Amino acid sequence: MSSSKLKKLFLEESREHVDTLKSILALEEIGEKELKEAFRLVHSLKGMGGTIGLQEITNISHEIEKYMNNLDNFISNKNNILTLLKKIEEIINVFAATKETKEGEGEEAPLNISLSKEGKYRMEIFISSDTPMIKARAFSLLRDISSKVEIIKSNQSLKNIKKGVFKNPLSIEFKGVPSILENLIQNTPGIIGVKIVELKQSEEKEANRIKEIKITTDDLDDLQKNIIELFRIKNQIIPNIHDEELRYSFENRMESL
Repeated sequence: MSSSKLKKLFLEESREHVDTLKSILALEEIGEKELKEAFRLVHSLKGMGGTIGLQEITNISHEIEKYMNNLDNFISNKNNILTLLKKIEEIINVFAATKETKEGEGEEAPLNISLSKEGKYRMEIFISSDTPMIKARAFSLLRDISSKVEIIKSNQSLKNIKKGVFKNPLSIEFKGVPSILENLIQNTPGIIGVKIVELKQSEEKEANRIKEIKITTDDLDDLQKNIIELFRIKNQIIPNIHDEELRYSFENRMESL
């Protein structure tokens, strides 16, 4: 099965499982039959998370199972289970929003950064909105990443995050080996998704070309002012040059500029 078909199947089934679980929890009367069905759905979610590479779903599903050892425990912890299901939904939605890699574009690992090849990569990191002190977490994460790989470009800077400006996802282009970051990503609480794509040479060249030809309005204004000043100086100097050969040479030189 192709990755796109696997992703589609996962999204359909995982969302259906979550909706069914929420319906069970909304029932006024819950019996052993409902508990058994709920456990089957949660266990299935745990397995699907492992299959698709969403380890966080597997971990959260395991937490939910702890509330399902008996009916009384399940009923008394409905709110806790709903909170955990909300987190699973968030992970599913983030995963659904990640674009499929086009043929020839590069390698993609939605929640796996074990790529061990030296190169240039673009990485998007999604941090759960429920993460305590999310801006401080993002600041520390970006700082630690910059100490391990060479960051070429980032959609957010340490300076702005420190000022309280942060928006998901954290997108970084870097040079290095992605697997160096694996322990850091896995041990950072709140991360619910990672997408990494290798930058191919053609894409890199295009980015450099755009960078080279980019010029701001301020640059154009400065250039225009310099040209005007240059002509002003020319008009002041030429009348004071009495040697025709020297004046001719000076005018030609100025025209070449």
